[in-house]
Amino acid sequence: MTPTATFTDTLTPTFTPLPLWTQVPPSTVFEKRGDLTGLEFNNGTADQMWVIGGWDGGANLYSNVYSSKDGASWTVTSSTDFPARYGHSSVVYTTAKNGSAMYLIDGMGSTGVLSDVWHSLGGTWTQDSPPAFPARYYQSSVTMNGGNGNAMWVLGGNDPVNKKVLNDVWNTLDTLTWSNVAQKTPFPARERQASVEFANALGLPTMYLIGGDDPYGGSIYGDVYSSTDGSAWTLVTGSPAFGKRYGMTAVALGTSAIMVMGGTDGTQVFDDAWSSTDYGATWKNVTTDLTAVPRYGHTAVYFNSIPWVFGGFEKLTNGIPMNDVWHQ
Repeated sequence: MTPTATFTDTLTPTFTPLPLWTQVPPSTVFEKRGDLTGLEFNNGTADQMWVIGGWDGGANLYSNVYSSKDGASWTVTSSTDFPARYGHSSVVYTTAKNGSAMYLIDGMGSTGVLSDVWHSLGGTWTQDSPPAFPARYYQSSVTMNGGNGNAMWVLGGNDPVNKKVLNDVWNTLDTLTWSNVAQKTPFPARERQASVEFANALGLPTMYLIGGDDPYGGSIYGDVYSSTDGSAWTLVTGSPAFGKRYGMTAVALGTSAIMVMGGTDGTQVFDDAWSSTDYGATWKNVTTDLTAVPRYGHTAVYFNSIPWVFGGFEKLTNGIPMNDVWHQ
């Protein structure tokens, strides 16, 4: 069953719940890892799911990339093109120069925080111009038309050099020049938040920023902010039903809902999923048993009209990375 939506004159979608989650029996799978990223991308031959980078919570950082058409069989498409990392962000974005491509941004490497951008059409990864923003990891990224054309966006993150989290917003239209759209936003500085693009009630492209934490100040956030231009941000709710958490994932279920999955509040690791059909204002718990294993630092994609979850860490202490694949 796929999610369906009907619309009233106010463009309020109604969401039809999806079936229970199912684990995909692996035939070939990637190494166990968390703080990875996942994308849906068509490399010119087929629409596929992609897993990029990550680490095992210890000494092993990954620079490899896997792709899969079914979530069971995974193929290595790249292994050493870019420096190994975790806590990076990635998006699919189209430029006149590169066409439609996957992009990889910053992250934490084996010798420290990275400041770089790479792109791939599904094979080799090529380094782009260095970004203008400070090096960071655990940031979030989306693609969205903020009024001046479609752009790639970077939100917040952790600046370990200056031992602070960030609440700045940067974007680029061509991956060559980056603009500081907001030096400081109304939302508190944070890392390990979830971000997603989802049209608002007026049908305008909108970024949603959800939760996150500040390890330096000891804060964990339970809030949802939205913006149509990256500069002006609105607090949608300061008390979502799923509470305070970080290290979760969020995906847009087509045009019907936003879904938040897993994460942790620093004490408990969650194995739940929540959806919102009113643009982040209210949230419904659609399952308390997402994958049978609580997780954070995982990744998720919306592929073949259903959400998928990969990897992550099972426990707060000593990590316990995973490489399982689930879908709804």
